[in-house]
Order: sequence, then structure tokens, then C-alpha cells
Amino acid sequence: GGIGKTSLAKEYLKRYNADYQYIAWLEQTSTLSNAFILDDLLHQNLGLKFSNEEESYKFKTILNSLKNLQGTNLLVIDNYAEKDEDTA
Repeated sequence: GGIGKTSLAKEYLKRYNADYQYIAWLEQTSTLSNAFILDDLLHQNLGLKFSNEEESYKFKTILNSLKNLQGTNLLVIDNYAEKDEDTA
């Protein structure tokens, strides 16, 4: 942390956002999977609605939806830090 990676990513987006059909910016505050699972705006933008599904199902569904987006797309994961749960 502390070397300006977020600022660099923001500057990149200012310059090159027109090159992408879809851009998703996720903030990792706990595990990587939770960054996807807890982002309601991401779910809404992907047209996904979850209720009581298992977290693993939600995570796989979100990743599959992102994978199937057409065009050139960018996924930024801010504050990424590998956690034990991410490697399990």
C-alpha cells in the first residue's frame, strides 16, 4: 500500500475509459469473493438478483456474468490483498 496504485488506476481510467464497453471497480475490504458478493451495484448492473443463495453460488454467478459480457472490458480490484480464504 501507499505507493499510489489507486491514483494510477484512476488516471488510467480517465485516459482510456472510452476503450472499454464495461468497467467494474471493486473495493476489497475483506476477502476477494466478498468484494463481488457484497457489491449490490455490481449485481444491479449485471441484472442479477440474489436472495438466500449460497455465497459460492453468488460468486460463481457473478464471475460467469462478467466473463460473458461482450466487448472489451476492465475489472479493477482496489486494495487487493490475498487472504487465506481466497486461496482455499
